[in-house]
Amino acid sequence: MDLSSKVLGLSVVTQLQNRIATPILTIGADKFTRGDFSRADCFNFTAVLNIERVCKELRVKNTRDLFNRVSPLAFAVPRFGAISMAALGAVFELKGVGGEHPLEAWWAKHSEHGADDIRTFHTLKHRVNAEALEEKKAAKAHKRSRTQKAREIRGTRILERAEAAAHDEGN
Repeated sequence: MDLSSKVLGLSVVTQLQNRIATPILTIGADKFTRGDFSRADCFNFTAVLNIERVCKELRVKNTRDLFNRVSPLAFAVPRFGAISMAALGAVFELKGVGGEHPLEAWWAKHSEHGADDIRTFHTLKHRVNAEALEEKKAAKAHKRSRTQKAREIRGTRILERAEAAAHDEGN
């Protein structure tokens, strides 16, 4: 890119140069710039930010640690979709982790049945969300039954007290 300070101005050129050199993704010790991602034909930088958000929560040391330790299930979170997963594949590709098809290799590594068990990320995320919804429903039902039992106990106590008070007034 031609960054002419005569045409653009020195401050604009400096800002653009800083932007080019500044990492947009940090995974532990590994840093990636826009130029790195452009070499992997990845230009969705919002998706890249989603990767960093999840990796910070998981306290990932570097890209290799991510590949070896973190399951795809960890990425089934809100605002992380198939495009972010593709950007993660670009990260693996840039670091040379996972061979010729790094996403498939990573997925198979953390799957119970290896490469035969690969499903789409959408399917995985749908399954995780359905399980979370079932857990939420079960917790709600449990709470409802405990609330009902507490109401019954309170009702019984109130009736017993009322009977005792009526009995005391009668004597």
